Amino acid sequence: MAYKREELDYIAAQLLPVVLEKLGVESQGVSEVEIVSDLTGVFSLPAYKKIGGVEKVVEAPVSLLQDIALDTVKAATDDAKAATGEARQATKETKDATADFTAVRGQVIAAGDRANAAANSVDETKDKAVKATADAIQATAGANDAKNKANQAADTTNAVKEATILVKDKAIEATRKTEEATGKATTVTAEAKTQSDRAKELADHPTMMGDNGNWWKWDVALKKYVDTGVLAKGGVLYPTFSIDPETLELVMHYQDEIAADMFNIDAEGNLTFNPK
Repeated sequence: MAYKREELDYIAAQLLPVVLEKLGVESQGVSEVEIVSDLTGVFSLPAYKKIGGVEKVVEAPVSLLQDIALDTVKAATDDAKAATGEARQATKETKDATADFTAVRGQVIAAGDRANAAANSVDETKDKAVKATADAIQATAGANDAKNKANQAADTTNAVKEATILVKDKAIEATRKTEEATGKATTVTAEAKTQSDRAKELADHPTMMGDNGNWWKWDVALKKYVDTGVLAKGGVLYPTFSIDPETLELVMHYQDEIAADMFNIDAEGNLTFNPK
């Protein structure tokens, strides 16, 4: 016998309360199951699952719970290690802070000592300022006195300045004359030296008779002996002359008594030849 859809819905509606009542009497809820003290022999656990409004009872494998527990333990261990590291860092920072505090405390004490010293220095500076003021007053009086003396000295300085200008002009003129005299003296000295050198050169090279029988005379310009063309052999023996380089005296050298009277020097210093 075939039932229509409407008939089936009617039958189900009649049976549903009976079935639900039966389930409510004989079924066992999750909260009503036995509680054990360990997981020995336990492979799964009843669990209540609800996703997207759909509710149902499921079995949860113990291995899943163990994985969750292990992950939880690992996370807790990592957190503990991190907390230990942070604690160590905090301890280090505490030590550093303590050291910094000690250093700062020392600096504060030193600053206090410096402040006390500065206070004492202020008092000392105040005393010095009072003394400096008195010294300044005295110095001002001295400056006024010095100013008056300076004015007097200025008048004297002007007079000295005028005299200095006059002396300077005279000194310039005297210097000019001195330079002029020095120039003339230098010229005379040079000429005297030239004549002295010439006389010495002639004295060192007296006139002599050459191999050809003529008199040979020293030529100052050519710096050598030259033939005078005057016959020396068989004639009168003429004297020779030289000049003493130290005394500049004219010295006559002769070989016989006749030549001794052939030359003389007059009162004006002229050398005269008197042939015989």
